[in-house]
Amino acid sequence: MIPDQIHIRVASADDVPALWQLFSSILPKDSASIHENTDEFTTILSGLVKNPTVFIYVATVLNNIIGVILASIKKKKLVFGSERIGVIEWLYLSESYRGEALSKKLVNKVLIQFRLNKIDFAEARLYNDVDKALWQNLGFSQHMLTLRKDIS
Repeated sequence: MIPDQIHIRVASADDVPALWQLFSSILPKDSASIHENTDEFTTILSGLVKNPTVFIYVATVLNNIIGVILASIKKKKLVFGSERIGVIEWLYLSESYRGEALSKKLVNKVLIQFRLNKIDFAEARLYNDVDKALWQNLGFSQHMLTLRKDIS
């Protein structure tokens, strides 16, 4: 059950500094280039907040951001043509607020936007096995598996 003091709303340009704090607090400390480029990151984030094909919702308690979901509409190239899909790029909740109820509310906000934009499929980016269990509990199933190798 979600406490009454938690509110979910569309992120605004005013939220960018707090979102940067949230992002930077969970990035690995060895991500030096990201931590050193605060201005670049906040500029990118400011652009995303204004982009009509990007949906960012924040969960707040007493005007403090405790969670965020970032999703976008992408054109995915296929061997024979392309399709527009909704991609949930990032979902984060402060540890003390984690649980399916709030995650589900945030996910549903972007799914509504996808439907309004006539998107038939939503994909979620996974970063670990814990994420996989959460997304499966929210009704997502494995579609494809991508493996990556650093070749630099």
